[in-house]
Amino acid sequence: MAVTSAHLISYTHEHDLIPLVLANCHYSFEMGVGTKIEYDFAGMERQLIDRLLYSKSMIEFGRFLEIDQMIYRTEVTNQSVLMKLSEKIPQQNLNGAVRTQICEELRRLPDVCRSLDNLDIAISFLKTTGGHPTAQLITFMVETLQIEDAMLSQKARQCCELQHTRALWLLLSFQKSKFLIDYRQSTEEVFETLQLDMYNDLDAQLEAGS
Repeated sequence: MAVTSAHLISYTHEHDLIPLVLANCHYSFEMGVGTKIEYDFAGMERQLIDRLLYSKSMIEFGRFLEIDQMIYRTEVTNQSVLMKLSEKIPQQNLNGAVRTQICEELRRLPDVCRSLDNLDIAISFLKTTGGHPTAQLITFMVETLQIEDAMLSQKARQCCELQHTRALWLLLSFQKSKFLIDYRQSTEEVFETLQLDMYNDLDAQLEAGS
């Protein structure tokens, strides 16, 4: 009964955690390797404590205080699916140069989201069917699953094998989060998966009437 809102920690993944992670990333570039990212975990910890934990009172759990834990379904689903994928097909990381080029080729949020949606479909099958680690991912997506425009990155089509599926998913997810932060105020980017030919300006008559 003594618990109040002052005891609770409220945050959102997009507006609170992702900016904190990006603020504590150190980028460096090496010839032949590409972009290298290092995370300042100590800095993240300090900022988390300052922003979310400092001044909050501790709650002691007793027999008369029961608080259910809340776990977001998407977080459990993603973790579970990627674990099952790794059990079926041993996973490897992409090298830095390949990751950098894929990111350079996917410069729009709709392109990233569409690629991620297609990859989600592929993962939902691969976690069950498995496959040879060195088989081309694009071949599986196009020939087996019949997905049109399965990958919008030429580098991903060339280099990604089934053993790189998890690494590609993590890369695209990270890129999506970065774009959501960068374009938060852009009305165009609200419709994440629409193609460019579906955007049209209002004509003068409609705009005047609105």
